[in-house]
Amino acid sequence: MYEDVTPEERDISDEEATMTQQSAMLDEEVGSLKAEIHTYKQQIQDFEMMQSDWLTEKEALEGVLVQLRSEVKEMEASLNMVETQRVSAV
Repeated sequence: MYEDVTPEERDISDEEATMTQQSAMLDEEVGSLKAEIHTYKQQIQDFEMMQSDWLTEKEALEGVLVQLRSEVKEMEASLNMVETQRVSAV
């Protein structure tokens, strides 16, 4: 294989083979990293969707809480009024 090739040409050929191997390894690594990035992006998108759902649910529950607190205040006011009337009647 190397009979008609000068030592310089042989070195260049060996370097090219090494570079081709390195290039193939780097291409494989790049593909792997791209797949990993895609996975992370999907996980982030899933998390953001879940976070949005939770925030919507939180806002709805806060609205219910405000409404219930208002009802409790109304009931306490009614109770105070009834107790006042009861004390006055005695």
